[in-house]
Amino acid sequence: MDALFGRQKDLNPVEEERDPEGIAEFFAPQNRLLIYSEVEKLLDKGHIVIVPAIEEPLTKEKVEEWNAAQTKEFKVKIIAPEAKDMALQIYMNTQETFMGLDEKD
Repeated sequence: MDALFGRQKDLNPVEEERDPEGIAEFFAPQNRLLIYSEVEKLLDKGHIVIVPAIEEPLTKEKVEEWNAAQTKEFKVKIIAPEAKDMALQIYMNTQETFMGLDEKD
């Protein structure tokens, strides 16, 4: 996991021996994302993804700048715009649909 996300803190030697890949840290409560259940379903189906908010076209410099930033910004990308779920309202008090989330930070 360190190769993907980087080691955020040093583990003590006992933790390091039990979990050399840092998998327990990856699934720790402080690393969870609280989301609306309908959004979770769209993520599970692969209809939407959450990606770094980096202006396209991507360059190595833009990625390095994003990685170096203290606060990371993300955006939603629509993968399956034709999916019927994408036309659903986000919640009752709005007319915005899930499709309207595409590319929003």
